[in-house]
Amino acid sequence: MRSLHEDRADVPVGNLILARLTYGFREPTNARLSQESFTEKHFGIPHIFPELHDPDNRYHSSAKEYSAFHEGGRMSQSKTVKRGVAVAALLLTMSTGCVQPWVAQRIEQKYDHKNDFRTPLLPPIRDGFPEPKCEDPPSDNEVLRSLPPKIRGVPYIYEEFHDDITIVKNRIIDKIDPPRFFPLVGMAQLHHCHWECGVYYNETIQSSYPNPVYIKKAKVEVVYIDKDHLHLYVGPNTDTQKDVLLEMTKWN
Repeated sequence: MRSLHEDRADVPVGNLILARLTYGFREPTNARLSQESFTEKHFGIPHIFPELHDPDNRYHSSAKEYSAFHEGGRMSQSKTVKRGVAVAALLLTMSTGCVQPWVAQRIEQKYDHKNDFRTPLLPPIRDGFPEPKCEDPPSDNEVLRSLPPKIRGVPYIYEEFHDDITIVKNRIIDKIDPPRFFPLVGMAQLHHCHWECGVYYNETIQSSYPNPVYIKKAKVEVVYIDKDHLHLYVGPNTDTQKDVLLEMTKWN
């Protein structure tokens, strides 16, 4: 008596696939193959359901075992297929170097612009000198980074572009608070510098599939940016103020 795998050894691959697609992937565990089965006649391979062609009911006792085998095999097969698809996708990404273009942008935003949300520490305000003004507006790149992120889109399906960008900056608050204690800093004065920035640009939306679309319109967005900073407070002594200023800026 030959086993199931021995009978399939000489079967063409195309016939095996055709029979699998016709009758499914279920397979009994303890089955004696019938040489007169339907699939052997028409496809050249033994039938994968010999219990259907068993007039003597020889496989009736193994029906429960077959059913349990089929259900467990189907569940394990589903998990195996899911894991295989995940591994294949990972290997395909690693082999082809397929990295989305927005990944580099997110990494740049995370590591290259840490000072956008840090408070600078400046020298003390010297008595007898005019108070410092907010003379450093936010840079154009800082303003653009403060805007809501654009839709990433899909090439040829939905693409969005911003052109002809103009930025207008207006200082709305410039005041200095009295000296007070700040943790990790000490006595200092908080200098409030608030800016209103208007961004004017032309938004272009285009698509090539399924229908060609090209939309261009003028838009404006307003963002408010705080450029607050601290001035050290060392007391009313002018000599001490001068020494600290020289130590921090190397300027007399």
